[in-house]
Amino acid sequence: MKALLAFWGVIAASGCGEGAKGGCPALASCGGDPVGTWSVIDDSCQFQPVRPAQPVDVTAFGTITPPTAMIVPPQPNPVVLQQTTSGDWCSNLVYTENPDPEVLNVVLWHDAPLLTTAKLTFGPDFSYLTALTFSTVGLPAQRNTTHFAPRCLLANGAPSPTCAKLATALASFYMSSKPGVIPANFDQIDCGDASDGGCDCTYVYTVAVSDSGMWKADGGSLLQDSTLFLYNGTAVAAQSPATTLETSFCARGGALQLTGNRGGSLFGILGLRTLVLAPPP
Repeated sequence: MKALLAFWGVIAASGCGEGAKGGCPALASCGGDPVGTWSVIDDSCQFQPVRPAQPVDVTAFGTITPPTAMIVPPQPNPVVLQQTTSGDWCSNLVYTENPDPEVLNVVLWHDAPLLTTAKLTFGPDFSYLTALTFSTVGLPAQRNTTHFAPRCLLANGAPSPTCAKLATALASFYMSSKPGVIPANFDQIDCGDASDGGCDCTYVYTVAVSDSGMWKADGGSLLQDSTLFLYNGTAVAAQSPATTLETSFCARGGALQLTGNRGGSLFGILGLRTLVLAPPP
């Protein structure tokens, strides 16, 4: 699998930059018959979506509740000389000890996860199933770390916060089931002492995306109409495809090549540009 392409810069007003393709060239679009199950990833190209611009002050931030599963990274905790005690400057952390350590709200920064597994099934009845897993496992720790300054830990009256307590409370927060909440999947949460007396928390972030619906081929284009789109097992209307997905494809020689149409991404997932699959052995 090709390495995740660096795509950190904000595109200049002049239009310079890698553009929608993110440096991933289109694959062949010969058409063919995609019927079958495809699950062995021979190759893929994925790029880093552009991070949002940093607001100038805390009033520009809104409260992000509840945490949701996503591919595009949330706004990272900014590097500032003087952090405030609320809002995104503290990654929306609400930590209490009343009486036990508890996280009531938080939005952990994570880098864009990489595609790790894929299974696509195109049936002869023109139904399809797609299951993709993205994970930050293997990425450098600094690309999946949130720093909490001491004032962030003390802001809500916790008398004796420690990094060990925070790690336990974070794990409990992301495991909890709340009505209407689409849980973000953070695992291997570990918080250590930071040089400023706060905590640096590292973790692995995973997103499972599944889709089902009906497909048809039109020359070198694969058209998909989604009927059920799930992020981590929960329907996410805001991130579900609103129109027919069109993908350039080529099914030949025991391989299925897919490219996001007209410079776009595959399956409506920002950043995933091309994919080459083979049937399971």
